[in-house]
Amino acid sequence: MLDQLTNAAREQLGDVIFKQGVSTDKLDDIVSLSEDILKEGVMDQVSSGNLDGIMNMFTGKEEATSGNPIVSSMISMFTLKAARSLSLDDSRAGGIAVVVIPMIVQLVQSKLSGDNGTDHIDLLASLGLSGDGLMDQAKDLLGDKAEDLLGG
Repeated sequence: MLDQLTNAAREQLGDVIFKQGVSTDKLDDIVSLSEDILKEGVMDQVSSGNLDGIMNMFTGKEEATSGNPIVSSMISMFTLKAARSLSLDDSRAGGIAVVVIPMIVQLVQSKLSGDNGTDHIDLLASLGLSGDGLMDQAKDLLGDKAEDLLGG
């Protein structure tokens, strides 16, 4: 699902990088990096037990702006990795990140907003994060959370 959404946004992403003075020949790398950062950001939140934060962000209960701590963290990760791996200066990498990361999150939000039945596991799978290790970890966290809510 994620690659379909980013492919649909390629033209907008191309405009963003052009406005930052970055050659459009880096578009594929920037799209790929944005997908990786989104997945990595989600995995970090799952690992820390913040499934509610992820659900709230991707279902639109929280805004996908740089003011959102999860989005802000992803922007920082993108900026750092883009500067390193794509040889961009911090200013250009940051200028791209503050637009691209919220845009990608909003695309996921729009895709999932009509699906009121989406649960944590479905959301992770729809983002392509259905690897056995991650899914087992998410299930364990969900189980622990359910036990906490139900008193053991």
